[in-house]
Amino acid sequence: MKSYLKKLLFFLMLSSIITTSFALNTKSKIKMLEPQNVPDDIPFFGENGEKYFLDQFENKTILLIFWATWCATCVKEMPDIDMLQKDFRKLPFEVIALSQDFQGIEIIKEYFEKQEIRHLKIYHDYQNKLFKAFSVVGIPTSFLINQDGKIITVFTGNIKWYEDEVRNVILSNINGNIVEPKNSYKPQSLNQVIKSPTDHKKEDKPAHEIKTEEVPSINKSIQTQ
Repeated sequence: MKSYLKKLLFFLMLSSIITTSFALNTKSKIKMLEPQNVPDDIPFFGENGEKYFLDQFENKTILLIFWATWCATCVKEMPDIDMLQKDFRKLPFEVIALSQDFQGIEIIKEYFEKQEIRHLKIYHDYQNKLFKAFSVVGIPTSFLINQDGKIITVFTGNIKWYEDEVRNVILSNINGNIVEPKNSYKPQSLNQVIKSPTDHKKEDKPAHEIKTEEVPSINKSIQTQ
């Protein structure tokens, strides 16, 4: 009997830890940082298996977004991020939406097609290596990287990417005499049918893919793994 109770207690404790480790960022926060170097020696991959490194995007301001198709907060904001890329397409700016899906590229393609994501490219963080290198502790989390390849801002939680305040943070870090882009956002009608963010079967998520509901702790020198 004692042995059974010990096993039950252990199981309950383990369940509690796992539940906590799967928590997502739900509160939004924007934090300005002292410029920090990016880990530019860790690859990520494109739709057809192409290998990329962050230093290939120098001379552009980058919005690096850590997300996944099974993260409800992430998929809710992806259409707004797609619109942001569309509105900023003529500027030296690019969104890198880096999926943490362990099922790989196909599940991302399926989501992009279903939700009509047209302006973002498909990128996958194989084995979550950049996720770990950036010390991300919850998704969605995004980093603004300036044209010198320095991390300058971190966005956590559900960000309203169509708001002027948020867009101005990005625009203020794009060099040159830029013309302010239009904002294509249109408030959703109450009568409009809202698509389900994801219809595919929920996945069991390995613990290394998602952490706790906290703001990322960024050190001055980001450690790569």
